[in-house]
Amino acid sequence: MRKLIRIIKEHQRYPLTARIFLILCVSMVAILTAIFSQSYRRYNRTYLSRITTHENHVVTQVSQEIEHQFDMMVADIRILSQLNELNDYIATGDTQLLDKIANEFLLFAHSKPYYLQLRFLNAQGREVVRIDSESGHAYKVDEKHLQNKSQRDYFQQGIQLENRNVYFSRFDLNVEHGQVVVPYQPTLRCATPVYADNETCPCGVVVLNYNGAHLLDLLERMQNIAQDTLLLVNKDGYWLRGLNPDDEWGFVLPQRHDKRFSTRFPLAWPHLDDSAGQVVTPQGVFCFRSLHPQLPESVLNAPHWFVVSYLSDATISRAKMASLEHQFNMAMILLLLAIVPAWIVSLFVAEIIHKHHELKMKVNYDSLTGLANRVLFSDRLEQLLWASERSSHQFAVLFCDLDGFKAVNDTLGHDAGDELLIALGQRMKDLVRKSDTVARLGGDEFAVLLANISSVHVAEMIASKVVDQLSQPVELNNGRAQVGGSVGIALYPDHAKTSKGLVTCADQAMYEAKRSGKGRYYRYDQITRQYSAEMTKADRFEREHDEN
Repeated sequence: MRKLIRIIKEHQRYPLTARIFLILCVSMVAILTAIFSQSYRRYNRTYLSRITTHENHVVTQVSQEIEHQFDMMVADIRILSQLNELNDYIATGDTQLLDKIANEFLLFAHSKPYYLQLRFLNAQGREVVRIDSESGHAYKVDEKHLQNKSQRDYFQQGIQLENRNVYFSRFDLNVEHGQVVVPYQPTLRCATPVYADNETCPCGVVVLNYNGAHLLDLLERMQNIAQDTLLLVNKDGYWLRGLNPDDEWGFVLPQRHDKRFSTRFPLAWPHLDDSAGQVVTPQGVFCFRSLHPQLPESVLNAPHWFVVSYLSDATISRAKMASLEHQFNMAMILLLLAIVPAWIVSLFVAEIIHKHHELKMKVNYDSLTGLANRVLFSDRLEQLLWASERSSHQFAVLFCDLDGFKAVNDTLGHDAGDELLIALGQRMKDLVRKSDTVARLGGDEFAVLLANISSVHVAEMIASKVVDQLSQPVELNNGRAQVGGSVGIALYPDHAKTSKGLVTCADQAMYEAKRSGKGRYYRYDQITRQYSAEMTKADRFEREHDEN
């Protein structure tokens, strides 16, 4: 802007034009500043409402899916308890039926791999049939490894239930032979009694061990649409899914007994009740929903948990800062659009030309040099864009045009020119990695794709080497030739985020290198200010001409 004002002031014959231009510029900046400030204030006023609405929706989705899992467990255990083979075994005591029961359990376990164990315990709490599942593989446990579970709460409660009633134990870690299994296996057990016909006392209990990791994976998946962190807490405030895995399962592991939601967030904990809502504290915002599945009355001890979406103060601050940056960037874009409209038009024209060339290309490799041609170059550029958008990697597009190539054709002949193109193409290919692409776009124009570069300095280093190698003499069959090269550099995402935009930027930078003396390289960002100044000078000259 200062350079523009200085240029206008140098021409005192047109002070009115200079004043109007300055007034327009100042007015435009003032208007954009006012719009930007108002938009940012409005965003801050509505942000909390919008974000809590979204997070409450996420929490509701998670809660409904978990409730569905409980409905499914109730239906599944009732199906198993009514198996004909199991009822026949209860009625007759025929041990030969145990294999049939195990086979039915196995089929069930294979169809529903989220169950860790399917068991039938007799009236004394001894396992009679047990199916275990590990890594999706279900198998029958040998009789010598069956255990007595008479002291476990799910048996003691289950054996006292009426027919078809279901009991849920607490969600904790799997225990075998009195020890917590390592690595930890989050487990939710449900039990239902099995009655013989006309019997008033149960003859055993069917127990399902549900893989709690399946529930926690659900929260992990939903984490992708949440703004920060999804938490799962039991009614006593212990972490089932916490901010830190080392804080979880404090009610099972004595060394973590003090790790609770109520300890970490004492201001938020009292507000978690049997409904849903949000709590705003200095530590952040908590959107919660009480999870107490509405199961039939025949289901006892259904869990009572809290699904919580936690938005830390740091997350909220980052979102506001991102909004501030976005508003500022939009203001700068509008300012640039107002100053250099012709530059925007040139970008659109370049897009059309590039598409026209793309449609005309039908093969992937250049028949002369063996390098990639324009079609393959464009395809690889699209693939590189797709990969870089997901991995946030940076890459560069280099456009190169030979300086003095026509003189070689005129003096040594077209065959020598072809030989020179082959040699220079190979030199360029030797400078880059196998993962990069060197292409001949036509005539004496080349392009290079540099994938996954760490900084702009890498692209500049390669461009410098290309310029150096192109200027080295080449021994040909008909004599010796020496040319040069001009290189333009475009960076993703700094200069453009589309293939057409990157090609346009690199092409413009290359022509600026030629215009500036050839035998050098230019980055696209080095020429934008020059273009802006030249466009302004051209506009001023046109106004002077009209007034004269």
